[in-house]
Amino acid sequence: MTNLSERDGVITDPSLLYGISNEWKSRMIDQFDSSELIQDWAKTKIQSQRIPRNLFWIGIGVSQTF
Repeated sequence: MTNLSERDGVITDPSLLYGISNEWKSRMIDQFDSSELIQDWAKTKIQSQRIPRNLFWIGIGVSQTF
């Protein structure tokens, strides 16, 4: 499977890989009568999350010395 995270900005979400409902979704995708490429794309689309590329941190404070 090709890693497209550098181009599409999404990574695999671990909470969407494991568990009964997630395994059921994966089995249902495997049962579709389609090419392996489409099945891999569907699994990747369901199990992905978007992470913000930029994080801006603004700190405002006052410092006083006596």
